[in-house]
This record gives sequence, structure tokens and C-alpha cells, in this order.
Amino acid sequence: MNLAAWAERNGVARVSAWATTQRVVVDKVVTEVGAALGGHRRRFLTLLGDPAVT
Repeated sequence: MNLAAWAERNGVARVSAWATTQRVVVDKVVTEVGAALGGHRRRFLTLLGDPAVT
């Protein structure tokens, strides 16, 4: 099993389930795997730059 598959099954499912119990609407799920040291998270940076994301 690779890290991306593990994160998809465990992390995303757990956070999505929590959001549902808190009545938080999840419009889009974005996942990225890797070290956070370089600041090169393309998908995350796209979300930060999107004025529609609150």
C-alpha cells in the first residue's frame, strides 16, 4: 500500500465523517501527499488563492 492510498482511505474518510457530524458542507476534497517543507503544494496553493473558498 502506498502513502497516497493510505491517506485517501484513512485521513479523508475520517475528516469527511467528522464534517458530516458537524453539519459542515464539503464541496470539494483535495489531497496531496509529501513533505511540507518546500511550500510547493500546487493543489493547496490553488485553494488558498481562490476567493470563493471560505
